[in-house]
Amino acid sequence: MCIRDRDNGLHFVDDEVKNILPKRNSDSHKGTYGKIGFLGGSPGMAGSIYMASLAALRSGAGLTYILAPKSIADILAIKSNEQIIKQISCNSFCYKENIKAQIISASKNLDVLAIGPGMGQAKDLHILIDEIIKNTKMKLVIDADGINAISNDLTILNANREIILTPHLGEFSRLIGLSIDDIKNCLLYTSPSPRD
Repeated sequence: MCIRDRDNGLHFVDDEVKNILPKRNSDSHKGTYGKIGFLGGSPGMAGSIYMASLAALRSGAGLTYILAPKSIADILAIKSNEQIIKQISCNSFCYKENIKAQIISASKNLDVLAIGPGMGQAKDLHILIDEIIKNTKMKLVIDADGINAISNDLTILNANREIILTPHLGEFSRLIGLSIDDIKNCLLYTSPSPRD
């Protein structure tokens, strides 16, 4: 648990939480703690890819990259002090051979690639994601618009590799073809709402 002292604005981390977090070596550097890339963003949706990459930095990721369309790369460069922006020459993501090639090249040294935040909803986006899965070797996380895209062709998930999906209920509903109410009725456990 993180505790904020209202009088002086300091943040304290509970000892129990401190013991969960791995210790960092004093002679380490940001490259020691992994290289994660975020593929996404589109005109009007720069915030989602920025916030996802910021969350990775705050949770301890080392080098953090944003692979974004040229149309929003300047916005992200202004907002992002610590993330490295890799510009993909397109207005928004869709399946084109040159876009696929740029993404594969830009992500070749990553440990993890998170696909989807703010990526848009091009009809052939699932083909682009499928090609990325087939032509890369890093760990993959698919979120947000990436999940919406692959719900058009679930055979994409038959790839012989580990892929983590992070759907909210609406995305999960599209993935499995059940209503949100049906899913809620099947849940074995839900965490309490922050309002509870």
